[in-house]
Amino acid sequence: FSQGIGSADNLTIAELKENLDTTQHDEKNNVLIKINKVITKSIVSGIVTNVLAVIILAVAREQIVNFFIYKSTADVRANAQTVLWITGLGLIVDSPRIISATLLNPWNKILLPNMISLGLMTIIGTTLSYLLSMKKDEKTAVIMMFSIRAAMILLAAVINTCILRRCVLAEKKKINLFSQNNANHVTSINDERCENNACTAEIT
Repeated sequence: FSQGIGSADNLTIAELKENLDTTQHDEKNNVLIKINKVITKSIVSGIVTNVLAVIILAVAREQIVNFFIYKSTADVRANAQTVLWITGLGLIVDSPRIISATLLNPWNKILLPNMISLGLMTIIGTTLSYLLSMKKDEKTAVIMMFSIRAAMILLAAVINTCILRRCVLAEKKKINLFSQNNANHVTSINDERCENNACTAEIT
């Protein structure tokens, strides 16, 4: 669902980004405000949706576990329920990771968020999980592996969101810089006019 939200709002932001590059300067700030609103709505919608899904998982975790592994021992089922809610927490933070990565496309940052996810979740996460759990008992090892995975997802989500925020701030900086240069240009013209008027008055 997060991918769907991100893809839909990605098209909206791409259109707004195009308008930002072509619209009159006076309207650029309004376009940027719209981009910020779309980003906020997209990320919040994804988180809320996944929170609702996790609540359902938490409430029905015993029934879900018993449905799939009803022949297992009570300890195995208890461990599975623990892993299920840890996975649910990972699902919540995975939403902003996916959405922010998708929303970076209009800034041509397609590869970067994927490399971040690969590095954190696969390379670092897998390595840490193996090293920290190899001498633990089965229950601790499983919980630790899924907890590290959720932590790596959270870290990737934070990084992707920060990159997205920096892209928006860069657009804001360009707008402000243009405004400042334009103001300086107007001031320079006014100064020249004042000097010319002063010179004319002296001659007269």
